[in-house]
Amino acid sequence: MFSQHALLLFWPQRDVHQWLWGLKFLGQCHDAAFERNAQQLGALGAYSHDALKNVLQVTGTDHYRLECGIAPCYTDTKLFDTAGDADALMRKYSVERRVVSIAELLAIEPAFRQFAHCIAGGTYTASNKSGDAWVLTQALCRARRRVTVRPHHQRFEQDNNAIKSIAIKAGKTKTSDINGSKNELILAADACVVACGSYSAPLLRTVGVDLPIYPGKGYSATFKLLKPEAAPSVSLIDDQVKCIISRLDNQLRVADTRLESEGAHPTSGPACGLPRPSTFLILAKRLWEVFGSTRAMARWAGPTAQARARH
Repeated sequence: MFSQHALLLFWPQRDVHQWLWGLKFLGQCHDAAFERNAQQLGALGAYSHDALKNVLQVTGTDHYRLECGIAPCYTDTKLFDTAGDADALMRKYSVERRVVSIAELLAIEPAFRQFAHCIAGGTYTASNKSGDAWVLTQALCRARRRVTVRPHHQRFEQDNNAIKSIAIKAGKTKTSDINGSKNELILAADACVVACGSYSAPLLRTVGVDLPIYPGKGYSATFKLLKPEAAPSVSLIDDQVKCIISRLDNQLRVADTRLESEGAHPTSGPACGLPRPSTFLILAKRLWEVFGSTRAMARWAGPTAQARARH
């Protein structure tokens, strides 16, 4: 857990919220919690698929969406031998995931034939979809502006301000104290949706709502494809080192899916710190050498929301 190569990276800080989150996380590390969380994730995934489909139909947005499925692959034979147990549990909760051999996996995604000697086997979920979340959210913002833009919304967005606090008075919700503004802007509503990632937790603690969320740090590397037709379209997960490989139009992105808890809210962007030496970066460089163009990889690091599942 304290090794730079661990799947859970925990860098202790003088932050009581970090330690409380860590203890709650450990409380989920048993078979009963795993099954309960698998059931909840299966239901959430099904709802998300349906909701996204409806949103895309209404707005007509395009975010390089692919419906090629996802295939976690195993490089360790012992880990692959246990894949069937997890798949049986996922199928119990309506997630159509199946164990596949090396030959089946390479038939699903031929682009990885040159890596066959490293693969022990995998699983495949055909219903999984992928796309660029940033492109989607930007398109949704533009679609919302076409529908209605109220004066205070326009001011809020143009000034690039941020909500600093929330107050609840007489059953009404108010968000106020906008950063960078001399005059306070107060937005009143009967209810508000807080979708601020890891920033949601400290914001809502000011009104007595305790979310089991703590900021973590994530890494990714993206590069343009030299020959898009020869590159993978199926999303793949290296289940041993916890990296995901996803196609975004004519680019390929490798993201580190490990949990890294280092405290505070890390700054996001290409220059805010590179990944610690790890198999993630080794994998990204290897894929870039095989599929990438002559342009360098674009590396990114930034905050992620680490949530503890609960009832």
